[in-house]
Amino acid sequence: FFMKRFFFFFFFLFSILGFSQSKELKILLQKTLSLEKTENYTAAKQLFKTFEKQNSTLISEKEFAKTYLLYYDYMISEDLKNLDNAFKTAQNWQDRKSYQTELLLKLYISKSHVITITKNRNESLEFILKGYQLPDFRQAKIETKANYLYEIGTAYRETNNPYKAIDFYKKALDLKIKEKGENNADIAIQYNALGDAYVENYNPTKGNEYYKKSIGVLEKINTNQPNEIDELLTGYRNLIRSLLEYGAIDEAKIINDKCNTLFFKHKKELKTTSQETYYHARQRQIASNISYLGTTG
Repeated sequence: FFMKRFFFFFFFLFSILGFSQSKELKILLQKTLSLEKTENYTAAKQLFKTFEKQNSTLISEKEFAKTYLLYYDYMISEDLKNLDNAFKTAQNWQDRKSYQTELLLKLYISKSHVITITKNRNESLEFILKGYQLPDFRQAKIETKANYLYEIGTAYRETNNPYKAIDFYKKALDLKIKEKGENNADIAIQYNALGDAYVENYNPTKGNEYYKKSIGVLEKINTNQPNEIDELLTGYRNLIRSLLEYGAIDEAKIINDKCNTLFFKHKKELKTTSQETYYHARQRQIASNISYLGTTG
């Protein structure tokens, strides 16, 4: 009887320490995810360092924190040793919990980007598909899965396979809409990528449809955020180029006028944000005008 009670007590204790995610870690991940979206990896790293040093932190979660810190070190310094060490550790986790899978998928994406630069795009595609084939892929959050599917779509586009890219972009889009609804900047980015893939797949009519959807979402939400202004300028540029390819000059002129109006209306805000944001937006506006004027004379 004593042994039986001891077994159940031990099992209960082990389940708490080994299988559950603490409330503190859950809150931490929510905060750091928000920081990651703005690429503030230094602040996210500091939060994880504090968490890792606390005496109350579970041993398993301390090990997880150490691995996450390696990921942040890579994102800050681009030291490949940090990325490789984090990936090896995460890959060896047995019976991964959902938050461990989330980190592993981020590491797959980062390593696939490195492979694209240091080796070739085909190897990068093969590598990122391995993450998609993980048995625990499904337990990741909807947003994480959607982002991963989007990355696969982009990898297919970069290997000149827009047909497969469309398939994965649509899977990502469905998940994004399911989680966030249709009227947000993330959905606009997904629509724009689908437009690119359809144009590359020799279907400009379908491409224009998605470019217009992207533009429509961004015009509707109209938050005047610099990154969303830049994305809208990108949508205008893409649509102008596609319209001009099959002679829709009048419609292209309307979009080009919108592009110029938007850029000059927010020129000061874009400059204030950063030189990089400003020049990127300026390039989109110039490219739109070059395409239009180059065609119409």
